Amino acid sequence: MSISKDPIIIDTEGGSDFTPIPIAKAGMVGAVFAFVESIGKHEDTYQGVTKIKDYARIGWELAQKIDLPGDKYHGKPYLLTRKYTLSMHEKSGLRRMLEEWRGKKYTKAEVKQGVDLAMLIGKQCCINVVHNTASNGNTYANVGSVSGPMDGMPELKVEITELPNWIVEEKRSGGIIIPETISQPSDGETFDDVPF
Repeated sequence: MSISKDPIIIDTEGGSDFTPIPIAKAGMVGAVFAFVESIGKHEDTYQGVTKIKDYARIGWELAQKIDLPGDKYHGKPYLLTRKYTLSMHEKSGLRRMLEEWRGKKYTKAEVKQGVDLAMLIGKQCCINVVHNTASNGNTYANVGSVSGPMDGMPELKVEITELPNWIVEEKRSGGIIIPETISQPSDGETFDDVPF
């Protein structure tokens, strides 16, 4: 992970030279599980009750490429992420996502054994990209659901080599210090037989 040294030019109107990247198109698209990163323990308040929960940020690279000629991101895959509580409780979002992706429920024995999320890096899937409009009026592309890959879908390779800076900051705000690395499959290594 490295900190960007790209200049950020502030003009007299309070803006910058940042070019917004158009959002990924909505709908089902091929993707590859690109990374999972612990972002530490964060406070979570639900119905007036505050708890400390352990979270991870999961990222997928899409088959869709960014179309922004002249920009450094032109031709690179879109990266969508989602924050999950690190829990395999039957009602947890992480477990539901994994069960939808693999197409079957986990047994009690599998849950007890544990699931190594890092072993999923490089696994193929399909992402249902949904557009959500925030209260500020901005529209964002989000992960709606994850399912198994479609037959005949071209295999995607993980291209990301560094965590985006905003994820590094998200980790720092969690209060737990962990190594800032992304595990990558080595050349020739596949995870097709991983029983996740």
